[in-house]
Amino acid sequence: MSAENIDLLAKMIVTDGHAAWADIYQKAMNEPGELIHGPQYQKYDFGRYLDNVHSGGLIDLFYCYAYHDGYIDMVDWRGEDEDGQIASFVARRIGAYRSKSNLGVCLSELEKLTQYDEETNQDFAAGDYVLQQFALVSGYLAPLGLVLGGINIGWDSYLIFVTTNENMAVLEAIDDHHFTIHGFD
Repeated sequence: MSAENIDLLAKMIVTDGHAAWADIYQKAMNEPGELIHGPQYQKYDFGRYLDNVHSGGLIDLFYCYAYHDGYIDMVDWRGEDEDGQIASFVARRIGAYRSKSNLGVCLSELEKLTQYDEETNQDFAAGDYVLQQFALVSGYLAPLGLVLGGINIGWDSYLIFVTTNENMAVLEAIDDHHFTIHGFD
């Protein structure tokens, strides 16, 4: 079940037609050595994910690909690694779906929305501040017909992505014991 679900996830968040993921998946199943030694795969660090690809680790392999190519981002449960991390990622992903959007304006608005405020942060329990940032970004994306989603694979970081509302409805219905998809309201 996971292979089909991960393929569906790729179709819903990878905006270049997800052809690269299909190739990576086939290599992982049939020629895993190619993912380590093939020149087109050198930019990825697939080696550490190949050992358990047949026992539920396919989502980790997808993470490696999607993160490296900018389709998802990882945000620590305590907050951004760098100021503007969420805003920058979301602005780039808006551009992938809404090419006529002024990304400079989007980035500026998102940075203001997600800017760390030490005084406000005192009102939140540990880890809740980043969830508030995600909710604010979700509100920003709503008029664009987009949504901020998360992939839960059991890590203590959030794997976030942007997709359309229609795609998110499909993704949230996935029933898979290796990962779950959720929105941030």
